[in-house]
Amino acid sequence: MINLHYLGEMIEHALGDGKDWGLKITYSWEPELLGTGGGIKKAESFFKGEDFLVLNSDILIDVDLKKVIDFHCQNQAAATMVLRPLESTSQDTPVFLNEKNNIVGIKDSPQNSVLLKKMGYTGVQILSQKMLDYLPQQIESCIIKQSYQPAITDNLSIFGFEYLGYWNDLGTLKRLHQAELDLKQTHLTFMQ
Repeated sequence: MINLHYLGEMIEHALGDGKDWGLKITYSWEPELLGTGGGIKKAESFFKGEDFLVLNSDILIDVDLKKVIDFHCQNQAAATMVLRPLESTSQDTPVFLNEKNNIVGIKDSPQNSVLLKKMGYTGVQILSQKMLDYLPQQIESCIIKQSYQPAITDNLSIFGFEYLGYWNDLGTLKRLHQAELDLKQTHLTFMQ
């Protein structure tokens, strides 16, 4: 399932139905942006109540998805976020983990909680139907505010998978050029 809005026709034209890559691609069009939660909620019927993997399209990462899926299943998690160390100068929203890798807060440090790690979200997550139940239908919503934060308050099993490998947010020209250099100069696992 690929969510489309701006220049989506170009993506659909380039990828087609996916058979050239051994895939069956379905597209979900957003004439009006629905946000990080609304786009996922719109595609809810596609997931048929099963847990599913979400990858932001503007990141380059070489995380082993099988390890993330195994971690998610072993913990019987309602959600698993792939997290990376957060640099002190980062403007990213912090995600707080306890000693058992449970996410105990996003953005704000929870009170009365022993925190071991302050991490950053990579743009990779696994969600269960429980997380979608928090999201409203057919309106713009934020997966963090309308799903993760209430789920944490409700003590759902929300886990952080710590990732230390290559990650690049391609949101600026400078970072895009850096990713191009990295791909030429290194042997990232997704290049094999």
